[in-house]
Amino acid sequence: MPAAIGVLLVSLLAIGPREHAQRIDWEAVDNCPSQPAVEQATVAYLGRPLADYEHALVAVGRVEPSVSGYQLRLTIDVDGVAERHELGALDCEQLGRDAALLIASAVDPFTFGPPLDAPAARQLLVVSTRVVVQRPRSRSVAATGPEPPKPSPSPEPSRPPEDWELTIDAPTLDAPRRARARRPSPTLGTLGIAGTGFAGLFPRVGGGLELEGGLQRGLFRWQLGASGWFGGSFRAPQTDVGGDLWALSGTTGGCVVPRVERVEFPVCGVVGAGVIVATAVNTTAPASLPRPWVYAGLDLRAVWHPRPRLGLYLGLSVLPALARPAWAVSSPDASFRIAPVAGLLRLGVALGGLEHRPV
Repeated sequence: MPAAIGVLLVSLLAIGPREHAQRIDWEAVDNCPSQPAVEQATVAYLGRPLADYEHALVAVGRVEPSVSGYQLRLTIDVDGVAERHELGALDCEQLGRDAALLIASAVDPFTFGPPLDAPAARQLLVVSTRVVVQRPRSRSVAATGPEPPKPSPSPEPSRPPEDWELTIDAPTLDAPRRARARRPSPTLGTLGIAGTGFAGLFPRVGGGLELEGGLQRGLFRWQLGASGWFGGSFRAPQTDVGGDLWALSGTTGGCVVPRVERVEFPVCGVVGAGVIVATAVNTTAPASLPRPWVYAGLDLRAVWHPRPRLGLYLGLSVLPALARPAWAVSSPDASFRIAPVAGLLRLGVALGGLEHRPV
């Protein structure tokens, strides 16, 4: 009997611990995660080295270009039980993360990712970005084979947050792809009409009409308008000799348009040019004399939108003159030159009927 026990002990010592082959075979096109990167990500999901698990592992992954981006074919064999996965994605980086998670889940179905005290950074490529890693949804086909033994009950480890974050690298090609994925702001067109009142252009307060069109994209707006200015006149003292004044002008400018709920507050820098016409009154030789007029200034408005395509606006403009025309008559003498600064008040309505959304 003692001899039999001795022979058994010698046999066990000769056999020694059983070694398990563990191998990840990964092939991918350029700009995709490399095999060492996938291996490191798998270890990151497990939270400890593969060698700590007494499982034989053979994982074979192939990534190829497809019409919709990239396609992954992944076969995982753990202790003779194989499963196959086919995944597709626009992002090859995502396929690398999914493959690492599937391999880690096959080795340890109870893995929840790296322990809470492990370093957060697990680099997969070069440029580090923060992403939320979730278990992928894929069609899995499990090959027939002996059912693996059920693990013995053990205390359930503390579960980290449901969507724990793993800092891994995103490929440099993702940046332009993500930029294309963002939906650009539409370009909105508006057409407005307003009644105006002004002071400083003619000797007395006048009124007019303004037509305006604009294109707006996001916070920025470009506008183009045409205005008529009426009601001006000047006379010699105690006589009816002088001239009547009216003007036409065109204006353009750029605006920043902050918005609070239904109210916009455009702040615009504008520049304009036009012609002021003086028609002689009660003179020996009646005539009309046009003079050029140039101005620039600041335009402030408040636009209320009771409906998405309808706006009611109130605006105030301060317009310093860059060219100040003048007129004069004699016998009796009368003259007029426009003031250095004109002020304009407008009340109008704008309709938005044009929309262009870039592809």
